[in-house]
Amino acid sequence: MKLFKIVNVVLLLFIFTSISGQTRVNVRDFGAKGDGQHNDAPSILAALSKINKYGGVLYFPKGLYLTSVIDIKATTTELITFEGEDGAILKKDSRDPVKVAVIFSEKPNANLVFKNLQIDGNYLSNPRTWKRQGKNGILITNEITGIFVYNANHVTVEKCSFFRIHGNGIAAFNTKSFITRDNSVKDVSGSGIIGHKVDSMYVEGNSVTNAGILTDQFIVDGTVIKIVSNPYFTIYGDGISAYSNYTIIRNNKVFNGGRCAIVHDLAKDLGYKNSKLIVEDNIVEVNSGKIRNNNPPSGMWFEQSGTVELHRNHLTLIKSNSPLVSGIRFYEVLNGINMTNNTIIAEQYAKVCDNAIGIFESSLSFCNINNNSITGNFNYGVRVSYERSVSKINNFKIINNSFKGTHNLKIALYMTVFGGNEFPKKMIIQKNKFHHNIIEPLKMEYFGTVTAKPIVSELIILDRNVKLKNSLNGVRVINK
Repeated sequence: MKLFKIVNVVLLLFIFTSISGQTRVNVRDFGAKGDGQHNDAPSILAALSKINKYGGVLYFPKGLYLTSVIDIKATTTELITFEGEDGAILKKDSRDPVKVAVIFSEKPNANLVFKNLQIDGNYLSNPRTWKRQGKNGILITNEITGIFVYNANHVTVEKCSFFRIHGNGIAAFNTKSFITRDNSVKDVSGSGIIGHKVDSMYVEGNSVTNAGILTDQFIVDGTVIKIVSNPYFTIYGDGISAYSNYTIIRNNKVFNGGRCAIVHDLAKDLGYKNSKLIVEDNIVEVNSGKIRNNNPPSGMWFEQSGTVELHRNHLTLIKSNSPLVSGIRFYEVLNGINMTNNTIIAEQYAKVCDNAIGIFESSLSFCNINNNSITGNFNYGVRVSYERSVSKINNFKIINNSFKGTHNLKIALYMTVFGGNEFPKKMIIQKNKFHHNIIEPLKMEYFGTVTAKPIVSELIILDRNVKLKNSLNGVRVINK
């Protein structure tokens, strides 16, 4: 945590120092009208050329600026800031043959800040288009992202709003540091906020509504499709997607976040061997029939993460077109999980979510599932399974959690391990509350061929109403 604080203080000092002495350029002084009728891109680019070399502030007074793609093309590492007066809207001109983004940058080592702008992707001016992949999957074509930055040193986006976008809301790729704070993203076909190959990513206080969403009518490979009879599934599109090394996702609200509301993935593939992730105080709600994804969907998904800290998040599952596989899912996590004081509710969920918390194929030195509340229509409260030779859990604690099924929660704690693997070296089950409609509090079993092994695992059960019904090869059970 200390590392994150140091990184953020340095970034904030850099931004404050740079902004304080910047040249300020008004787009109206270069002929921009802001009337929503004329394409203001030539005027905006003319104003931008005055700060591209030495840095400065590009200022947008209140108005509706119809524009083609704004390609920043910075030739400096000095800070370039886009800043809007309240009511400054940049609207994508549907006649622009270059889709890509409303604002775009790919110059290496740029330092960019975007403040107080409204970005209108204008996707309803033409039907949104997709192409088939596989049997029933679809991918976005003619994609337009709100703000799309490649190869930057630093990017900050704050107090901006993004809407009607056939692509991602805010995107930074191959960037050293990426901050998004207090933004609103609504009605996007792709992800609300996405960072890919980002060294340090900080996401705080944002609101994302309807990401990865389909409109009532859209086009797939030239054929008009109505959502009421839609046979297709989107493949991508999340609320917040972090493919990053050091990451904090805090105090965000994600309503109908597409495939998953919050995702951290690909750290190992991107070369981040010891990635660290903090996800805390976020609110997630899934309640839409227009999100149809089979990739598969989950409330939150963490894959290839190093260490995951997950605290005080609140997930509510109400309605989804595709059945959710997990409330919160961990897959191939590489070091440890601390999960405390989270709430996962599916009392009104019309489908059956397989598990509230799923931990699969991970290699963990520790896993702490403590003080969480699980209520609703799940098959399993906590589901753990692994079969790969590198998968294991050294120390596993499940303490002071509450499990309550809306209908029949089959098993509160269910762990299956391939016969050639071992159960956790030490597992403690203590002070958990098991409410009505739970068929079985605890079940542990091998699958596949079970190899003979000495006792290498210790299961300590400190809950009186929890018993392991079967004996397990290599496991010593201690009931207290």
